[in-house]
Amino acid sequence: LVLVAHHLVVDGVSWRILLPDLQSACEAAAAGRTPELDPVATSFKQWATLLTDQATSDRRASESDAWIELSRVPDVVLGKRGLDAAVDTAGTMAGAVGTRR
Repeated sequence: LVLVAHHLVVDGVSWRILLPDLQSACEAAAAGRTPELDPVATSFKQWATLLTDQATSDRRASESDAWIELSRVPDVVLGKRGLDAAVDTAGTMAGAVGTRR
C-alpha cells in the first residue's frame, strides 16, 4: 500500500496518530482478519468543549496582557535587509535560488 497525502490534508502530528492505526488495519486485512481499531480516547466534541473551557478560563484571560505586549514588538528583520514587496515574490524566488549565499 502506498499512501500519498499533501501536508495540507494531514499534518505531521496527526501522522503519528494515524500511522499505527493504518498499519494495524493493513496487517489485519493482509492476514484475512477484519481490522479492529482501539477506541478513541477523546472524542472531537469532548476535545472542543475542553478547548472552549480553557479559552474562557481565568488563567487564560490573565495572559491577555502578556500577549498584547508581545504583539507590540516590531518584527525581526531576517537577513541583511527588510522585505521588498516588488522584489521578494514567488516569481523572483526561482531565479534567486542558488545564486545568492
